[in-house]
Amino acid sequence: LTLAGNALTLSGSFDATGGNFSSTALTTFDGTSGGFEVTSNGDAFSGVTIAGGATVTLLDAMKMSGDLNLNAGTLAMGTSNVTLSGSLVDGGGAFTASNTVTFDGTDSKTITSDGNTFSAVTFGAAGTWTLSNAMDVDGLLTLTDGTVNSSTLNAGGNVTQGSAFDRSEEHTSELQSPCNLVCRL
Repeated sequence: LTLAGNALTLSGSFDATGGNFSSTALTTFDGTSGGFEVTSNGDAFSGVTIAGGATVTLLDAMKMSGDLNLNAGTLAMGTSNVTLSGSLVDGGGAFTASNTVTFDGTDSKTITSDGNTFSAVTFGAAGTWTLSNAMDVDGLLTLTDGTVNSSTLNAGGNVTQGSAFDRSEEHTSELQSPCNLVCRL
């Protein structure tokens, strides 16, 4: 399935098992009740919006080259990882994160988590991530590369910091866990 620049709106499940898809436009899941499932089969979405009141459950890893917008409903990661190159904007939706969310964009992005707690987070590219509110990570926080601008980044598990991560005066290379990492504003 090749969508090119055409947007896709789904009110039910998406299953790419046994096939491939490509998209350079937004995919919107707008189911208003119940739950449905997403199997991407390793292919990347351009951007995703959860707009309905339903629960969207990932059955495999989800990659997004664009933004993830949580307007309503719930994105349930299950045991799947999510890789996001765009911004995360939680505007009234929710997510349940039981695995790793990797932020791998290479330019400036915004993360609005709206009180949702991450299980594990990796900042893995040379981008700049601005947290618009406090980010809570219960598990492993991996700071491989890039810059995080935030008032508060709370890590309840282990913290690992790579040599390429920006260690300005506001950062410390002696992070301990649990920790409250205060980054540049």
